[in-house]
Amino acid sequence: MKVFLLTILLCFLIAYCAGTNIFDPDNNPMCIPQGEKCVMRDFGCCLPYQCDWMKNRCK
Repeated sequence: MKVFLLTILLCFLIAYCAGTNIFDPDNNPMCIPQGEKCVMRDFGCCLPYQCDWMKNRCK
């Protein structure tokens, strides 16, 4: 049963990532604008900004 639930969760994660299209920031409505709060260094911020991990803001 655990394997089944894990498989379903994995499918949802893959669909979510494919749906937001993290590799094409121009088509990504989920990207974070400059100055907004971010969590991970490489994901989330609109290009050309990156997440400043010291301040947790896109810059």
